[in-house]
Amino acid sequence: MSSRIMCRIIWVPSLIVLICMFTLWTKRSTAIEPPAELVPFTLADKSVTAMYPKNWTATESGSHDVASGVRFWASKSVGLNINYDLIGSLVADLASVPTPDPAALGIPGAAPQPEVKQKSPLEKAHALYMKQLAKEYEEQEFQEGAVTQLTVGGLPAISTEYKYKMKSGWGSSGIVVGSRITVLTPERAASLTIYYPKEMKEQLDPVFNKMLASVTFGQGGQR
Repeated sequence: MSSRIMCRIIWVPSLIVLICMFTLWTKRSTAIEPPAELVPFTLADKSVTAMYPKNWTATESGSHDVASGVRFWASKSVGLNINYDLIGSLVADLASVPTPDPAALGIPGAAPQPEVKQKSPLEKAHALYMKQLAKEYEEQEFQEGAVTQLTVGGLPAISTEYKYKMKSGWGSSGIVVGSRITVLTPERAASLTIYYPKEMKEQLDPVFNKMLASVTFGQGGQR
C-alpha cells in the first residue's frame, strides 16, 4: 500500500471528525437553557430597575457618577445591555440649541437660510449610539434594519434593528440579530442593546419584550 493511500486513510476520517466536532461546538456555544421566571434588579445608584430571567447573570458596571449600567446575559451571544450615561444626554442638550440664521442676526450681506428640518435631541443621541455600535462590529458586516418608535419606562424611545456575523476562531459561525434602543430622561441618556443568534428569535423575542416593559429610570425608580 502506497504512502499516499495511507495518508488518505488517516487524514480523511480525522478531517470528518474535526468538522463534526466544530459543528457540535458551534451549536453548543449558542444554546442556552429556557429562560426562567423574571426577577427584579436595581442598580446600586437606583438609576435603573428592570426584570430579568432568574437563570441569567446580571453584571453591573459604573464610572465615577458619569455612567452606570447592567448586562443581563445568558451566554456570550444572548443578552440585554443597559447603559445610562451623561454623554448621550450632553449630545441631546447640544442638539436642542437651534443654529442661528446669519440673516436673522443682522449680519450684512447674509442671505436668509432655507429652513432645514433638525433632528430631535432623541434622534441625535440615537444616531450617536448607533454609530458606536456600527464601529464596534464594522469588521463583522454590520447592517442596520428597521427603525421604530416606542416607549420605555414611560418615555419616548427609538429602536433600530441590526445584525452582524458572529465570529469564531474558524471564521463566521452564524448571524447575531437584535436592536439598539435610545431613551432620554431628564438626568441622562439610556442605551439598551438586545442581542441573540438569529435562529433564537422566536424563543427570545417574548422574553426581551417583557424585560423592556419592566424597565424604569430615575432615583428610587423601583416598581
